[in-house]
Amino acid sequence: IEAAKKIIGSLPAALVAATRDPYSARALTYMMHLDDDMEIRGKQLALLKEKADEGVYEAMSMLIINIDRLTSSMRLPLLEMTLNSLRQLSYRQYKLFLANLDILIKADGRIGLSEWASQKMLKKHLGEAFEAQHTRVKFSSLNAVKADIEIIISLLANAGRQSTTNPAAAFEAGRTGLEINISFIDKQHLTLTKMNQALDRLAALHPLRKPKLLKACIKTISSDSEISQLEQDLLRTIAAILECPMPPLTN
Repeated sequence: IEAAKKIIGSLPAALVAATRDPYSARALTYMMHLDDDMEIRGKQLALLKEKADEGVYEAMSMLIINIDRLTSSMRLPLLEMTLNSLRQLSYRQYKLFLANLDILIKADGRIGLSEWASQKMLKKHLGEAFEAQHTRVKFSSLNAVKADIEIIISLLANAGRQSTTNPAAAFEAGRTGLEINISFIDKQHLTLTKMNQALDRLAALHPLRKPKLLKACIKTISSDSEISQLEQDLLRTIAAILECPMPPLTN
């Protein structure tokens, strides 16, 4: 609770206020996905001006003066705070919002892991509200989804770019407590499609098996005693998809 209060207290007041209205919540989400490259950002803004719902682009034009105050650690908390407002959209607005977000993310020709994580989290929560996409239990054991666990633990092991720990060693740290036979996958073999499919299947795991999986995820990213912002965001996204929300970890 104290950690959550500290995070919320560190957020710029204008950005927190923007999470409370369906128009400004969309504008804030779009703004958080603008590229640092000014040429690419110019293309993104032109597309939004053409395609965004009336009033949303204008709201973002007012918010964008705060963009330099936005740090990577603020993005996921702010996204989570927008969810109540985004659930108030009409179905048409919801579909247009996701389509525009997809355009923004793909504007630079690549999808970063942080972008994938935020988009996955939004689709999960809004899909439940607008598409009735509720997950049902299909798998009763970790062994039944070991290929999917292999992908997610490998994803986390590969995410620590600045780490002095070898990714395979980080994977082993997470694998040990699972007691299932899985092998490390190098990052060039981890595609977004495989990652999406793996998370969707793991969401259908029996609730009593999920804590053990989350503990393995934590062991993987903390194997070097340092948890980067990207690792933190990936972990919280995985926890959200598994419907096991968790607070931020501290190093």
